[in-house]
Amino acid sequence: MTNDKEEQLIWEQLISKQAAYNEAKKIAEKAKSEADKIKFELEELEQAAKDYMLGNGVVDSEHFSLRVSEAVIVPDIDALPDEYIRIKKEANKQLIKAARPQANWYGVEKRYNLQVKGEKVI
Repeated sequence: MTNDKEEQLIWEQLISKQAAYNEAKKIAEKAKSEADKIKFELEELEQAAKDYMLGNGVVDSEHFSLRVSEAVIVPDIDALPDEYIRIKKEANKQLIKAARPQANWYGVEKRYNLQVKGEKVI
């Protein structure tokens, strides 16, 4: 035999969780709809910017993209708390390349690069 109070508590918890789930789902659907709308507006603005740049001679090729990024600027490193500072140990490759010391702790390898400027090459 089941305890009526336990059964009632279980049903209340189920109903409460179902309501919370439904509310969260509704919020998520609204957020996705808003994100889709913003994405569409962003794509329209990017296209307008590209059209403006091409039409006014700012760029002379259709093969470019627009990007917005963030960079952290630290004008006074001495003002930073210690947890935001790192000390980086790295080889001075310019000095090694210039001096070319007779040693076995470095190597030199040839690297080949191709830079294409202007129209996109297929």
